[in-house]
Amino acid sequence: MLLGLYIIYRKNRYQLGFWGKVYKLTLVARLIESKKIYETTTVTKNGKQKTKVTYYPRIYMKFGGSDFKLYLPLDCNKFQK
Repeated sequence: MLLGLYIIYRKNRYQLGFWGKVYKLTLVARLIESKKIYETTTVTKNGKQKTKVTYYPRIYMKFGGSDFKLYLPLDCNKFQK
């Protein structure tokens, strides 16, 4: 019973409305994190080092029925390729 529900969930998780959108956003965020498509700097303040994100790509997503499209602006940065 539980296995059947799990299989149905795994098959339809991209089409679950709000939670499907959250899942897709999570996939895109993990992609950006794993490919290191952002820039960081280390700031020292009061003897403590903090890592600050200086560039994070602006990504627009358009959700359709069961698919989604990513739009990336052409802002001529080093990650454009």
